[in-house]
Amino acid sequence: MYSSHHPQLLTPDQLIHKYSQLENVGWNASKIGTFFSAGLLLGKRTPVRAYIQESSFKELVEYYNKVLMKCSIDLESKKHLDHLSAEELLVKHPDVITVLHWNASKIGIFFNSGLLRGYRNGESRALIQELSFEELIRYANRVNRNRNVDL
Repeated sequence: MYSSHHPQLLTPDQLIHKYSQLENVGWNASKIGTFFSAGLLLGKRTPVRAYIQESSFKELVEYYNKVLMKCSIDLESKKHLDHLSAEELLVKHPDVITVLHWNASKIGIFFNSGLLRGYRNGESRALIQELSFEELIRYANRVNRNRNVDL
């Protein structure tokens, strides 16, 4: 048993096996690895693999559930919010490129994984609520405070 000073570390494969219900929403070991490399999860990396703090993973699942709840509220209220493509978000928020090492591909993965709110237009292009993107940046900042990474 681990104490609070020694958090349980699991590989992305172990996490997806333990929390297999997340496969139903499209999460897999590869996406969990992407979340880790994007600063959304705490843990450590060895030359061979990533080890993720289970408590950090649970917090990300809670964040996902909050985003899911907000999506329902947004649909019900039909609020008009600014929606931008991943590329447009990177232009407006260039620090995420240098500080968090996010790119359009990672933002697409976040969107497809339910961590960002938005919709697909007629061309199947993801248009993301800028407010949702800013919330994810704040989340990443909270996760990374111990690493002195903040936008």
